[in-house]
Amino acid sequence: FRVPKAHSSPVIAVAFGQSGMAIVSAGTDNTVAVWSLQAGGQIAMLCGHRDDISSVQTLPQTHSSNSQISIVSAASDIRLWRVASPSSSVHKTSIFLEGADQTDGETPVIVDSRSSFSSSPVTNAHRGPVTCVAVAPNGKFAVSSGEDSVVKIWDTTSGELTSTIVVNTSQIDQRKHDDNVVAVTNAVRCCVVSPNSQVIVMGTDSGHIGVLRINQRVVWNAEYSGSVRSLSFSPEGWLCSGSWDGTIRIQPDSASPSVMFSVKRALKTTDSMSRVDVVCWGTQTSSGRLLAMLTGDNVVAFATVSGGQQVQWLTSMRVGASIRMRSLVIPTQVDSELVKVIGGFQNGQISQGVLNMSTKSFEMLTTDPVGNGPILGLAESEGKAIVVAREEGAVLLWRDGERLSEVVCDGAVVCVGAGEGGEVVCGSSLGVVR
Repeated sequence: FRVPKAHSSPVIAVAFGQSGMAIVSAGTDNTVAVWSLQAGGQIAMLCGHRDDISSVQTLPQTHSSNSQISIVSAASDIRLWRVASPSSSVHKTSIFLEGADQTDGETPVIVDSRSSFSSSPVTNAHRGPVTCVAVAPNGKFAVSSGEDSVVKIWDTTSGELTSTIVVNTSQIDQRKHDDNVVAVTNAVRCCVVSPNSQVIVMGTDSGHIGVLRINQRVVWNAEYSGSVRSLSFSPEGWLCSGSWDGTIRIQPDSASPSVMFSVKRALKTTDSMSRVDVVCWGTQTSSGRLLAMLTGDNVVAFATVSGGQQVQWLTSMRVGASIRMRSLVIPTQVDSELVKVIGGFQNGQISQGVLNMSTKSFEMLTTDPVGNGPILGLAESEGKAIVVAREEGAVLLWRDGERLSEVVCDGAVVCVGAGEGGEVVCGSSLGVVR
């Protein structure tokens, strides 16, 4: 069908409803219109936004009679609208928010509206870039950390903020201000959730690692002389952390001390760029659990770990002469002798390599350009695909050179995490969590 004039100014976003029987349009007139493909006309006008609306999307129905529409406007205004199905009893009722002008009652129905984090971005989740995001393996909550020295915990079902941890490593006395905020000012660079979803671990620029157990307060330890840049739990629950001082630490459980391993010493270098940027666990091999490390001078290194404490060095390789690798992940796989490794590069390429456990050799094999800007984060989703964080402002679902789907986000996407049930969370340079 054709609408003579949907909006009083340019239309900049449109989306199909989940049922395929409706269209949602958003304009620079600060309104959103809902159109019925069956009736061929407008069934709702959503008003009250403070500025131009930059994006709109529809969510799956949560009730048989209601559809959900998630909207982001240019004034950092996020709304989740619930619009009733058109009927003669409600079609001529209108509800407006934030002092919008009233009409003669002929405007189609708006049943309910609220500003909330749903599947849309959280506005001002952090006062600065988001540094890391993680999804609990049980899918019930997500964690975000930022350069604003704050860690936030989000309910993935409701999208609500449940806890805020304000990190001040010059005051490691955990003085409690209220039920949700702990005073412990330093950028938090990484965070991770344990396999049983009971422990959250965070790392700071000052070299501190904080451990938060459910319903307890954070316990902080000064572990490193450099910034803690990466954290990863193995399936056994072993925690590995990597620092810019060129070392990693592995802690098999909360009761055992951590074991320090010098990546610089293993690489036989004193280069200041031999800092550890990324650590990630891989498959179980005949000699132990595989551990991969990525350094600032483009070296991918591998070791195996037994019992959470015995580290055996395997091999290392410098990848790319001038193009920096920014992210690394080892997908779930059956073959423990030929291990697939995936890396994201500064130039927007994703490369696949293979670690041969028998010969202890690593080789990069294929390269797939997926953008023009850096690949800043990689995460595995349900063991089926790789979630790619692109600095160009998009999250890409990718598998073996094939782009499965892509979602455009606000700002550069600097980190991404995925849960075992397919939940995905990402953080942007604008402090937005989605």
